[in-house]
Amino acid sequence: MGSAGQCAIRQNVHPAGARQKTNFLDFIVAGRVDLNPYICSPAGIVQLGNDEDMYLPLLALLEPNPATIPVSESLFPRIGDTETTQPLAGDGNGFFDSYEGYTYGDPHITRVQWGNGPVPSTPPGQGSCTAGPAVPFPASLPWDHFTDYPVYHDVFFYNPDVRKFVVKTLTGKTLGPEPVITFEELLGLSDFGLVDFKPRRDQL
Repeated sequence: MGSAGQCAIRQNVHPAGARQKTNFLDFIVAGRVDLNPYICSPAGIVQLGNDEDMYLPLLALLEPNPATIPVSESLFPRIGDTETTQPLAGDGNGFFDSYEGYTYGDPHITRVQWGNGPVPSTPPGQGSCTAGPAVPFPASLPWDHFTDYPVYHDVFFYNPDVRKFVVKTLTGKTLGPEPVITFEELLGLSDFGLVDFKPRRDQL
């Protein structure tokens, strides 16, 4: 996202400090998301042996309920692969280091690092990821902007702290109090599977 003149704001949509959402209340109750484990983000690809793992045939996408099949049943030779995932490696949609080549060190870009809670003094556990966090942490990893609400890719601008920062930086104006998320927005997130049930209006 760019501002006028020679300065640009790079809103980091691969925040290493993003934590998993576990309930729609993470979007409502300040600080609740800070108790959740860090998101597992793809950090590498491991090539598998012949006939290992599953894949989704392209034609299966025409079916009402597409299903994967074993690679060994493919009509054509193919080699599968699997991803390794790590905490503190991104936001689940992309690897933290994947965008650094065109932002890190550019004097015309102000890079903002968002995270949930403080940067841990010691590496967190592996959790549900396939690998533990990379150690030592990259010098560019620690986040310097904290938020008590989800801050990963799909819900980035649902976060009021992010919106306030962007408006303040680009216009100099301070946004007044606002709902973290409206009922209509919450229903929209449920359609994408980002909240685990459709809340009733009397629950908000």
